[in-house]
Amino acid sequence: MKKAAVILNAAIVCLVVYAWERMFFGMDEGALLSSARLQSLKYFTVDSNILAAAASLCILPFEVREAFGRPGRSGRPVRGGIPVWALVLKLAATTAVSLTFVTVMVFLGPMYGYPAMFYGATLYMHLIVPLLAIFTLCVTERNKVLTLRHTLTAVVPMLLYGTAYLVNILIHGVENNDWYNFAQWGIPASFLVFLIVASVTWLLALLLRIGSRKK
Repeated sequence: MKKAAVILNAAIVCLVVYAWERMFFGMDEGALLSSARLQSLKYFTVDSNILAAAASLCILPFEVREAFGRPGRSGRPVRGGIPVWALVLKLAATTAVSLTFVTVMVFLGPMYGYPAMFYGATLYMHLIVPLLAIFTLCVTERNKVLTLRHTLTAVVPMLLYGTAYLVNILIHGVENNDWYNFAQWGIPASFLVFLIVASVTWLLALLLRIGSRKK
């Protein structure tokens, strides 16, 4: 399982770099919810995927050491374990991309059409990377260290993004700033949407903790 974790986390890093490169240089011209250059960072999809890649990159050295470490006296690789902070970061990142996946499947997909949501770079960011991250955390990185407090930490990326999103709308208006159409029912309703999304995010973190819990 440790070798599989190394391969999967390396794949997540490579796929995110590849997908963001396509988006950054405008290689998927005409794709919905996609912008070139640094404008692409305004999307939670991109931010959550970059966080997933960063988490995988941080956890990789420890998994490489566990999978391919120098053999000890028993002939098995020396296993130092994965630090709690790395697993907490992985939980937060996986929760973020899971939110991206759920939002696409439940909200954006029906609104814009699933083919548009899985076109070009967004195929990786909306579908492949989230599923890989979930599989990696719940199958190859099962642990006993993640607590309920850590699930609250996993909501922080969404809270930071959501707050910035709402503040931007309040300062600059809805036009051209509500790319997810979360304020389509009015500014007051957007705060309710914010609370709903925060609740869903925490629920996802709780489910991921349960799924990754080693018996």
